[in-house]
Amino acid sequence: MPLCQTIACLQRRYQLFKGIELLYSDKDPLSTDIILYLSHDGIRLIFDSWSQLLKVIEVMDMTKTSLSYCGHLFSCPTDLPSIEKINQTFSATHPGVYDSSQRIYTLSWRGLSVLFPTDSNVTPYFAHGLSSLQFAEDCSLLVSKLIIYHGNSLAEARVPEMPISCYHGNCYCDSVEVLRCDGRTSGLRVKLKCERFDQGSYSDCRSETLTKDVYFGDCSQKIAGALGYPNSIYYKSEDKMKIHLPSTERKRQNEKADYFYNYFTLGMVSVALFSA
Repeated sequence: MPLCQTIACLQRRYQLFKGIELLYSDKDPLSTDIILYLSHDGIRLIFDSWSQLLKVIEVMDMTKTSLSYCGHLFSCPTDLPSIEKINQTFSATHPGVYDSSQRIYTLSWRGLSVLFPTDSNVTPYFAHGLSSLQFAEDCSLLVSKLIIYHGNSLAEARVPEMPISCYHGNCYCDSVEVLRCDGRTSGLRVKLKCERFDQGSYSDCRSETLTKDVYFGDCSQKIAGALGYPNSIYYKSEDKMKIHLPSTERKRQNEKADYFYNYFTLGMVSVALFSA
């Protein structure tokens, strides 16, 4: 799911979702993941910085949300799941991994990891090459964090291909290539991913990749023809540099305004500047 679509969904449900924080690196935005932190719900949505697609979901605070699996409620704020309940719900097929430095015991399945904090009376032991935990009979481990991802393990988590159900008639950017001519940048080559319906059938939908080129000097109609109609248009109402123009030119400039095409689903903001 794209970042822009997630933000739009949360904005439409503003009565339910409060205290949302957007975390990213302003100095090097592509170096670290983008995080949407739903503080009131104890959930972190982690997006890949390059593709801006959802990569990992972390339930950080189990006391703020309810979780179910196959219609079965296994966690709620008043009844946190124990390790026995997790095993019963997901049917553990192999022992977990114990991190002695952080005292964290992790049970994992494909696409899911569940973390249990331990205390000093919990000790690991090994038998037949498998590691497990040993703790007092009156002591049961409770879940502190649940992580959902795409891949065999959390270390191998990767961004999945966006499903057709998330397109909703929009185009999304697969890649952008800078076009250069005589050593100078002349434009962009954008690979777009969009929905395609076979003729006569609206139920059978698949993705299609289109390649579009846009160049400096293209008119607004040509940009819209290549990339589609923008998600929004921003009109620049004030230009502080006009103060340096002669008074006659300044008056003529005040009669028109520059405007920008913003393509949020393509990860492009102010992709073009036009003079009205």
